[in-house]
Amino acid sequence: MVKVLGILFIGALITLLEVPSLKNKNHKKDIFMFFLLLSIGTMLTILVSLGIDIPTPLGVITKLYNPISSYLERVLS
Repeated sequence: MVKVLGILFIGALITLLEVPSLKNKNHKKDIFMFFLLLSIGTMLTILVSLGIDIPTPLGVITKLYNPISSYLERVLS
């Protein structure tokens, strides 16, 4: 639980340091992307700290490209 609180504290600290400068420059799209990416990163970091196994995107990429690879292998051989 201490790890999760520490991660949330660091995320809040990063937000407090970065968002005011973005607000002053009126970068609404940048603020949205900042919060989106920070939220995803924070969530993944919390899951890893809790010992939850996170699947790698390589499995999805392999499933998508296997049929294409097989087709090209048949055509070109």
